[in-house]
Amino acid sequence: MARRKSRRTNQPARGPRHFLSRSPEEILELAKALRLSGDEDPRSRAQDYTEAADYYAMAGDETTAEELYRAAIDDGGFVVGSAHAYFAGFLFERNRDEEALAVIEAARKLRLEDPDMFVIVAETLQEHGYHREAAAWATRGLVALFDSLAGITAEDLDEDPDGAFLATERKRARQAAGLPADHIDDLVIANTGYDDQAG
Repeated sequence: MARRKSRRTNQPARGPRHFLSRSPEEILELAKALRLSGDEDPRSRAQDYTEAADYYAMAGDETTAEELYRAAIDDGGFVVGSAHAYFAGFLFERNRDEEALAVIEAARKLRLEDPDMFVIVAETLQEHGYHREAAAWATRGLVALFDSLAGITAEDLDEDPDGAFLATERKRARQAAGLPADHIDDLVIANTGYDDQAG
């Protein structure tokens, strides 16, 4: 059984990122409030700016959204899931793939260990057709959690939702890339029955 690395506990909770049933005006007001909060509190600045950028993008103000994503990255404060990951998604959605990949590479060089970051980057890469890169990010996430792939067991994935999710995303990306199943993929099948190639 792999020994899971300890997780930091002093991380602020990430707010909801899904689209809320609000009018464009309400979304813009949320964006402005989060930006103001970030301006006033350096402790949560990166987090607030990233969330504000999300809402500005929803409201159609892409210029301000990009400005705030970059400001959050420059601030360097903690963001659940990483400001780099969300900014990369923003860029991919606007067909700015080379820029998005450069942002993701910058995140890799920071050697962050937040499981949410690995999940979001892997999902984003997979969604935009970068299957091998998505598999590599999911693999990095598993290594960040368990130190290596070799010792990961079915019990590890049963007991660690982050690990189970990363393993599933990794398997999905590897299959899409045409890579043969390895022992982690087999664990996913054994634990969940998930196998895109079945049938």
